[in-house]
Amino acid sequence: MTHHTKHSNAPRDIRKGTALLRVVPDPIYRHAAPSGPWPWMNLDVGSDLTDSDTTVMDKPSLPWLNYPQNKFRNWTADPVQRSEMFEKCSKNKSSTIYWMDVRDSEDVTERFTVPDMGENDLGTTVVPIEDPQNKFWKMLEQKRSEGIRVRTLFVDDLTSPVLRMLGTRYNIEPFFFTSSLNWIPSRYQEAPRNGEGDHITITLPFLRSQQNSQSQTDPKLLDSKTDTPISIQAPFSTGGPDGRTFFIDLLAIHMVREKESTIISYHPESTGQLTSAKHLRSLIQLVGKSVYWQKIFDKSKDPTFLFLAFLWYALYEWDESLDSLYSYVSELELQVLHLDNIALTHDLHDLEARLLHYQSLLHGFEVSVKFIETNPNPAMEVAAKKERRESDALMKKECKNLLSEIDRLERRRKMLSSRLKNAMELAFAIVNTEDSRRMQRFTYLTIVFLPASFIASVFGMNVIEIDNGTQTLAHYAMATVVLTLLTIYIIIMLQKQNIIHRREATLLQRAVWPIHLLWWIIPPLQHAVHSLVKEAMQTISQDLTETRQTIYVGIVGFTILIWDHLVTSGDEIEFIWQGRKGIFVYLFLLNRYLTPLGFIVNLVAAVLLGFQASASAWLPLLYDTYILGLTLNCTLPLIRNKEAGHVIRTLFADGLLYYSVICTVNLVLTVMIIRAPEGVKNIAAQLELSHCHNDVKDHSEPQEGKHITDLVPFTRKRSRRSQPIAGHILSHPRRTSSSAAVRDLARQVLLPFPVQAITSAEDPSIPITRSRSSKIYFATDVSSAQTPTGGSPVFEHTDRPSASNSDWWNTADIV
Repeated sequence: MTHHTKHSNAPRDIRKGTALLRVVPDPIYRHAAPSGPWPWMNLDVGSDLTDSDTTVMDKPSLPWLNYPQNKFRNWTADPVQRSEMFEKCSKNKSSTIYWMDVRDSEDVTERFTVPDMGENDLGTTVVPIEDPQNKFWKMLEQKRSEGIRVRTLFVDDLTSPVLRMLGTRYNIEPFFFTSSLNWIPSRYQEAPRNGEGDHITITLPFLRSQQNSQSQTDPKLLDSKTDTPISIQAPFSTGGPDGRTFFIDLLAIHMVREKESTIISYHPESTGQLTSAKHLRSLIQLVGKSVYWQKIFDKSKDPTFLFLAFLWYALYEWDESLDSLYSYVSELELQVLHLDNIALTHDLHDLEARLLHYQSLLHGFEVSVKFIETNPNPAMEVAAKKERRESDALMKKECKNLLSEIDRLERRRKMLSSRLKNAMELAFAIVNTEDSRRMQRFTYLTIVFLPASFIASVFGMNVIEIDNGTQTLAHYAMATVVLTLLTIYIIIMLQKQNIIHRREATLLQRAVWPIHLLWWIIPPLQHAVHSLVKEAMQTISQDLTETRQTIYVGIVGFTILIWDHLVTSGDEIEFIWQGRKGIFVYLFLLNRYLTPLGFIVNLVAAVLLGFQASASAWLPLLYDTYILGLTLNCTLPLIRNKEAGHVIRTLFADGLLYYSVICTVNLVLTVMIIRAPEGVKNIAAQLELSHCHNDVKDHSEPQEGKHITDLVPFTRKRSRRSQPIAGHILSHPRRTSSSAAVRDLARQVLLPFPVQAITSAEDPSIPITRSRSSKIYFATDVSSAQTPTGGSPVFEHTDRPSASNSDWWNTADIV
């Protein structure tokens, strides 16, 4: 008859990303040890017990096939089926056994060795589920060599044939396999024999953690849902690539303490995150390299010390896991402090539930160490009394060391649990505080409307003193505002602490809270105003400096202009004011005095009003360039032919000098208008002086009979043309043999000029090859004027062809 348990106790596998994680089943503690008289039995049965006891079993062809009935007759088919001992091994196709021997060798390097079991891979045996040659059974029956203190078998992926072979060969109580396969914490001793040995079993779940894989980035529980109960056996992750995954691992050890001692270590799986047999064997091999443990094995031959080394592995994993949990709890506390999220309490509560479960696991760890301490090896009784006493003292010492470390882990777990409770209380306090603040906002809103409602109720009272027809809306508004302000004042004054006054403030200090409010508001305003004033003062100072620089340059330019007027005032009076007036004289006076007047207006505006005229230097520059071109066109040909007089050379030299200065000033002004700061853009404009200089020179009277240089000689073609000379136009006729017409024209031209007489004479020193020019002489009296040749006292003009160019006629005209 087949019976099934009410709840399946098989481990469940869950998949998160690419990692396969195992959910540890809930342990069934009543089936943990052989001390229970009804192992894996259904107590609600009737005659099934009698039927199962009277079952006759056939003798198997191999001695291990009928395990456990061949060794333990109370393990009938029904308990075996209920324990699912063989069903949980059926999914494995082969088992892998890793061998290791601890020898009684004086050489410590040869104490922990890997035996050669006749396989290709040294110290490793792979046993398939179908083994017709029974190779593994023969290995177990093989006699050991001398000097082996204890042999250890690390079993991965236990199959039912390997389970039967191990149970039969070493007479192992089936509770070891059922406890290991069902993850039931257990510890027991069975078959103790004085002087011979016993069997001890410890099945110890412990906490272990590993670095997260790239696919595990969710900080929540790997198998938890909001609508399912919290599974304290399920793995969980702290989230992120730098986080860790926490899960329950298993340490299942059965030891046969005899003359030839054997340790069997069961491992639920060879892949995944649980501890594999190969990994644990490599760690136990490193125990033999520890100097401390080498001394222990030298002092005592008790193989139980190797069993104790297995428990240190569980302690190391506990310590590392609690370190990682400490960091995770700190992160949760930080999130609680900075986030108003009630959902965080779910993670906090789940972790607290796990810490409570870890308390029971640590307690089981402590009990397991005490179990080894209180159950000495019966095989050591044959040893010498002194040796046995030293071995027992050493065992108690090492168990005490291990127990002190377990106590440290428990105290750390309690600390983490207390911090989680504080974090949960803080989370609820924050939520409650925020709810209180929301209610406080509604209260403040009610306070704002409460005075208005009260005043409306008062004004609506049917009392003749109030309802006399004189109340208006303005009265209602005024009364409401006054009462609202009074209410706000009273509420703030009665508050023990707010943003205006401290918690320790007295009633008198709270009563003057409006003054504190002003004192709290004014400093930021003062700081803002001070910053604005400072920035404005810097701007004003910069503007004043630039304006002052512009004014100074303007005064310098105005001084130069006044100096120019003063040094040329004598010539201006003699030749302009006392001479005959004409259109050119008036134009000269307009340019002479209008420019300084505009300069004065601009300078006064800059000094008094801070106004600076925006100047454009391109138009004056173009105008001056045009005038320079006309001047060069008139003077360069004469200078090149060496026919230029004093006036021509003066016009050429002054024109170039004037244009150079004005061009430089205008170019600087143009660049400054484009590139200079706003305050100094027009500084170069103050140097634009009046460019109409009075360059009329006072020529002294020449000596008698001595001529001066030509004034304005020029060339002309046969064709009719006109040339500008000193503001007058001379029309030159074609060649004529008579000089009378030219003489009359000269009189008309020179008539307005301030000369009393003009005399001319031919210069006989001029060679015949070049044209002779008439010379002009100035005299104070016509009657006293004499010519070197005794010619006409009025004018003499010679007109003859040029030797260099017969197409041109050279004429010396006089202005």
